[in-house]
Amino acid sequence: MHFALAFAVSGALTEAAGILLGRDRLERFGGTLVLLGMGAVVLAVATGYLAANTAPGLVEGLENAALDRHERFALLGASALLLTVVWKGLGGGRIAPEQRRVYALVLILVAGLLLWAALLGGSLVYEHSIGVTAQG
Repeated sequence: MHFALAFAVSGALTEAAGILLGRDRLERFGGTLVLLGMGAVVLAVATGYLAANTAPGLVEGLENAALDRHERFALLGASALLLTVVWKGLGGGRIAPEQRRVYALVLILVAGLLLWAALLGGSLVYEHSIGVTAQG
């Protein structure tokens, strides 16, 4: 999960900065990280579903609500990231000049969604002990 988050969030923010600052190399580098992040996010979502089906410590109530909230935001963030990849792909790897600022804003929002999903995921482990087994 950590690589997926690092690639996707840093890529989205770097590509957005490249667009907004008019730095082509920064934009291209960020776009590459977004693509790597998209692949890693797909794997993270898949492994998240596997973990949810076998997570020790999962009980009815608060933990399930927290897991559902994390899952919804993770899927929303992953879908939004996929939308940016498709958007750019439909333009042959380029964003139309009149769409560039909106695209950059969407990238920033995607980064925020993914960070929020990660925070919720961290709370599952550190506050609710989901997926953690007691040693002893």
